[in-house]
Amino acid sequence: MSIIAFTLFLFEKFYLAILAAVILGISEALSSGVMQTFSYEQFPDDVTYRKYLEGSSSIQYLAISVMTIITPAILHFNRFYQS
Repeated sequence: MSIIAFTLFLFEKFYLAILAAVILGISEALSSGVMQTFSYEQFPDDVTYRKYLEGSSSIQYLAISVMTIITPAILHFNRFYQS
């Protein structure tokens, strides 16, 4: 969902920027306790679940880091966000 929202920010339409913000909000809500509770039920034991959480958290933080690094460059070239 974060990738979809990030892609929507690339377009120069105000309504797509609002949609992207809503999608990011939903993404953050799902990454909280709701998603962890759902995924906990999918694993046979706690050890496997902990490994899953470590891996998924690493991927999430990597994606957030990459987006944070490249966003200023994208905003620099996007006319919609320039003043």
